[in-house]
Amino acid sequence: MENQHNLMETLVPSETKNVLTITDKGKKDLKSMSCWVKFYAILGCVGIACLFFSGVFMLITRNFLPFNETIPEWSSATMVLMGIIYIILAIIMIFPVLFLFRSAGCSNKALALNSDEYLEASIHNMKTFWKFTGIVNIVFLGLAVLMVFAVMVLAITLV
Repeated sequence: MENQHNLMETLVPSETKNVLTITDKGKKDLKSMSCWVKFYAILGCVGIACLFFSGVFMLITRNFLPFNETIPEWSSATMVLMGIIYIILAIIMIFPVLFLFRSAGCSNKALALNSDEYLEASIHNMKTFWKFTGIVNIVFLGLAVLMVFAVMVLAITLV
């Protein structure tokens, strides 16, 4: 119980002391976390590359489609639209990946230099990553709901 009380004194700033200390276990966990954050940032780069090149591939190959009964002409427009959407998504994904790279880098610098400023920057970048990701998810969920209604209206008008 005494250990918990000391921990709370360290974590809750008082008027006389505004210090946050990190134990060796906390530093070890921060180092591990920064490695995983960097790993996910690298995975994000792979995802961005796949999206971007898939979009470019769709834009290029639509010119080589043979239009006949099995492949209608509107499929070319669909491929252009999908290609553009993929490229836009790749551009949007750049921002959270940058926040992850910055967070990992600042965590490593904070540990190497024992710097509160770098630790604060790392936490800020991680917060910004989650905020950006949350906003994008809300937007896409809203778009999905709108698409459901659009398909229902389209289905009703075609019947």
